[in-house]
Amino acid sequence: MLDQAINHFQAGNLAQADHLLQEILTHQPENIQALQLSGRIDASRNKFNDAVKTFKKALDLNASDPTLHYDLGIVQKKLGNTDSAITCYQQAIALAPNFAEAYFNLGNTLGESGKLKEAAHNFKQALLIKPNFVHALANLSMALTQLNQLPELATICEQLTKQIPGYFDAHFQLGIIYQKQNKAENAIKHFQKTLEINPQSADSYYWIGVIHNLQGDLNTASNFYNNALRHNPNHINSLSNLCDIYEKLHKLDQAELTAQRTLKLAPNNPTASRVYATLLRRQGKASQGYSILSTVEIPKEPRVALGIHFELGKLCDQNKDYDRAYFHFSEGNKILASDPQTSNNNKERFLKQIKSLSSTFNKPWLDSWNVEDNENKIESPVFLIGFPRSGTTLLDQILDSHPQIEVIEEKPILATTREQLETSTTGYPKSLATLSGNDFPQLRKIYSDTTKQFSRSEKNSLLIDKLPFNIIHAGLCHRLFPNAKYILVLRHPCDACLSCFMQPFSHNDAMANFHNLEDSTKLYSRTMALWQQYTTLLPLNIHTIKYESLIENIEIEARSLLNFLDIPWNKNVLAYDTHAKSRDLISTPSYNQVTQPLYQSSKFRWERYRKFFDPHIHRLEPWISKFDY
Repeated sequence: MLDQAINHFQAGNLAQADHLLQEILTHQPENIQALQLSGRIDASRNKFNDAVKTFKKALDLNASDPTLHYDLGIVQKKLGNTDSAITCYQQAIALAPNFAEAYFNLGNTLGESGKLKEAAHNFKQALLIKPNFVHALANLSMALTQLNQLPELATICEQLTKQIPGYFDAHFQLGIIYQKQNKAENAIKHFQKTLEINPQSADSYYWIGVIHNLQGDLNTASNFYNNALRHNPNHINSLSNLCDIYEKLHKLDQAELTAQRTLKLAPNNPTASRVYATLLRRQGKASQGYSILSTVEIPKEPRVALGIHFELGKLCDQNKDYDRAYFHFSEGNKILASDPQTSNNNKERFLKQIKSLSSTFNKPWLDSWNVEDNENKIESPVFLIGFPRSGTTLLDQILDSHPQIEVIEEKPILATTREQLETSTTGYPKSLATLSGNDFPQLRKIYSDTTKQFSRSEKNSLLIDKLPFNIIHAGLCHRLFPNAKYILVLRHPCDACLSCFMQPFSHNDAMANFHNLEDSTKLYSRTMALWQQYTTLLPLNIHTIKYESLIENIEIEARSLLNFLDIPWNKNVLAYDTHAKSRDLISTPSYNQVTQPLYQSSKFRWERYRKFFDPHIHRLEPWISKFDY
């Protein structure tokens, strides 16, 4: 009769099973198997209190049965008696150390109690007993996700994808993991797999968009965000990121509409509020922008938080509230400096590089250089250099507006050549002295091939290599290209340093020096000292242009510069702002300034922050004098 009851239970015929069990228990009230099955039937019918009584009665008869403790644990958990459930599972495991299901349920209960490390341990124990326990693998992956243990999580998810190829969550988690590890290709592969499993996954489209966004491919990113929105019109993260992209691509009407749509769905959304405030500032409505953004709770996510502080600083600057502006710029820089993603950047490493160049370049060392026979036949590039935030991007747009000129904007062209020198026995810069024979054409070919990778034009344009900090490598430029031309852009040293402090640059060793005015002024002084050293030792062909003069009379300065470059005048250079809007993305913090007509508001801005410069201006005074400011 008991076997019949078991068969009915397994078939889901609970009434028939229960009828047989009651008959058995009438004659054999201490039949443990019948009591256990009766308790399971009560649990199946959600009669959890009755089930507890039945299991306890069975345990009174046989407390050494691990399955009874396990069953009691299940119903105690259903009743919300978490501690009792944990105790029951632990007793089951003590009696049966290879009870994988007991470890699994104990892990679930501990995880729901917030004890994630203990939960993960129990899932692992279950897997040691049953390596193919898929549910344990899945729940372990969820615990490791919350614990942010990415390497181990990746291993678990890879196991899951092998055991269940169509397991959406495992592929999705792997996409997140690889994205966090900056392994974009692997991340996209797994997100694409999730879209094969579920083509309507807005989150998958969103994350692919994020990856392209971080890579600077804003048009592709916006396509994926829009795909996410087609499947979920209220996908807030896609909407807020689209606001940001449209503003950067100068699609201001779309940026405003998207920001308004986002804020209607999610009032005070940090990114949408920041973009909307930026748009208002660009319209001269800084007070309105500040009233919106200042009420937003600044999130913990570093990139979003620092973006809000830098925008609040710009809004306060436009509102002439300079003390508050300085505060926000300082706060934004603190976040940027402490962001774990930028922790590998080292300001001292860049200063050490300048020091190495300065100590190496001297007349006796230059006199030791091997001489190249055919240096006059070399096709020489043009280098657009200067301290960052001195007007190089404005001049870039002016020059690139000319139909016979292409400016390659801030690409690591010279860096590829320099890296080749760094692998030599003596390293860079000392290896410059011993170059000979095939060294010169080989290095120039590396430079030329890299240039072609970044060139947008197929016609025979004059290519200008614009990277401000190539100023510290003018010695390398001269060694490879002795007839090169240099366009040096200057701005009042205090304005240049202040503007660097006011910008959330993409982080690297050089930009790590801009988190405060002390470091900014130190870097300026050392950079210009090295530049002066180069100009004293080397016959550089230089055209110097001041930012202040450029914005005072663009045509005079542009004509003079084009004459230096042996390029005929073209009136297109005066419409640089229109040209700038036609470029997909200007990859510098000046992107929204050079799409506007010339303005004077940033000229001598530093005087509004003079008190903050007082402890540091002594480093800049020699250069203020030298550059006739």
